[in-house]
Amino acid sequence: MKSAGYIVNRTWRRGFTVQKMLATLCLLLGAQSALCGDFTVGVEAINFYPLYDGTSAQYQGYGRDVLDSFARKYGHRFRYVALPVERLYQRYFHTASLDFKFPDNPAWQEQLRGNSGIAYSGPVYRATEGLFVLPTNSRKSLRELGSISTMRGFGAWPYHTDIANGVITIQFADTLDSLLALVRSGRAGGVFYEESAINWQQRQAGLATDQSLVLHEQLPHYHPELFLSTRTHPEVIAQFDQFLQEERPLLQSLKAKYGLYEAHTQQH
Repeated sequence: MKSAGYIVNRTWRRGFTVQKMLATLCLLLGAQSALCGDFTVGVEAINFYPLYDGTSAQYQGYGRDVLDSFARKYGHRFRYVALPVERLYQRYFHTASLDFKFPDNPAWQEQLRGNSGIAYSGPVYRATEGLFVLPTNSRKSLRELGSISTMRGFGAWPYHTDIANGVITIQFADTLDSLLALVRSGRAGGVFYEESAINWQQRQAGLATDQSLVLHEQLPHYHPELFLSTRTHPEVIAQFDQFLQEERPLLQSLKAKYGLYEAHTQQH
């Protein structure tokens, strides 16, 4: 029978071997060992699948596949922390508990950013966000729609002036199902949302054509780029940018896997 001392010593040696292997991996990857580490990534606790879903037991979707592929290549380990959008911003800007945020964009929640020295990666994806309405409302003006809705913690910024001037009102909900219910009950004229996410979820629900919301092409919509950001690890962002350049075929295959088609650069 092996002694406890033997077991402890063997366990210690096994752990030491793992540490040596990780350090060697970092060196083989051409990076300093300090750049290989365990990091927390703050993500949104909402369902924007196939882009990302932070409401399930495991964070999933295109965004996670991209980040995990990067982590494997450079010897990192990412732990995803899903939080409601407003709490995520507070944690990210006012504590040191989150190393990265995904997705991020310098135009979002500008009042919280200030001169916080955030480093942003290159674009991971170019989305389409706009107002989605029932087909029968696709030619109505904002005033005729009366009210719009969006996720709590989000801002329908193309319509800020109209909201401030009382042209329309805005409502908030915590799930897409709740937003869709507002539209179908007539309590809201449209949902400000991301195109690939709302289309995927409507297809999953098997909605009839006349019940599926469509993008209101005549009203403002735009194409935000989704970035990885950090307040504390710009050197990892530099690695990530290199990854985005070197792994373009991989990114294209992941977009195909999730049925994602990036928007054109033209703004509306």
